[in-house]
Amino acid sequence: MFPYKEVFDLVEQSRLERSGLSLPEFEAWGMKWKELHEREFSDSDYYRKLVHIIFYAGFRAETVTDHLEIIDSYFSDYHKVADYDEESIQAIMNDTAMIRNERKIRACVKNAQVFREIVGEAGSFKGYLDSFENTECLYEDIKKRFAHMGQITSYHFLTDIGADVLKPDRVITRIFSRLGLIQNEKQIHEAVEQGKRFSEATGHPIRYIDIIFVGYGQVGEMGICLSKNPLCHLCSIQGFCGEKQMDI
Repeated sequence: MFPYKEVFDLVEQSRLERSGLSLPEFEAWGMKWKELHEREFSDSDYYRKLVHIIFYAGFRAETVTDHLEIIDSYFSDYHKVADYDEESIQAIMNDTAMIRNERKIRACVKNAQVFREIVGEAGSFKGYLDSFENTECLYEDIKKRFAHMGQITSYHFLTDIGADVLKPDRVITRIFSRLGLIQNEKQIHEAVEQGKRFSEATGHPIRYIDIIFVGYGQVGEMGICLSKNPLCHLCSIQGFCGEKQMDI
């Protein structure tokens, strides 16, 4: 039996020690992720999250974050966006302050139209979410209905609205693969299931499991379990790693 709780506790402790935060500060930081599943979102909040995920997908996070204000100025009101015509789209494309990726812009317009249809049918987007018997069926419907929403981005959206899944991005799948929990980094559905097992073993919401592991292997944060030249001598879970790489 894999020691899920022991491994997570070690990673969490490492994040605390390297964060520069006191224990109360670290716990306060973590609480916003632990309480995500309890938050209530408006229809506009859900649409805005959808827009952000589309723009973040495949782009450097810093680039998108720096442009969120201008992105939101165009894509905050799904009612208005659903009525954008070709002239509106070209005006956005001509704005030099904007991330001028036509595929993403057109996807956000199309998704506003789909979003408006869903709200009209279900009464609210929350009503639509609650109409599904399980998260997997919801995941498949989101991936099918919305433009520019693939396997990972659909999980990303569900993660950000507090559903019982994590985002199986390349950081998560890398760490889980090295721990032998999945066979390779392409097994994203299996990675989601492993995230649930960590959640069950620790009692933490899965979004908190996600954010702790992501920081452990992401450049710019702790950056220990990196894709290239991982800092194995600093890794608190090296004993559980199937690769046991050493620094170069």
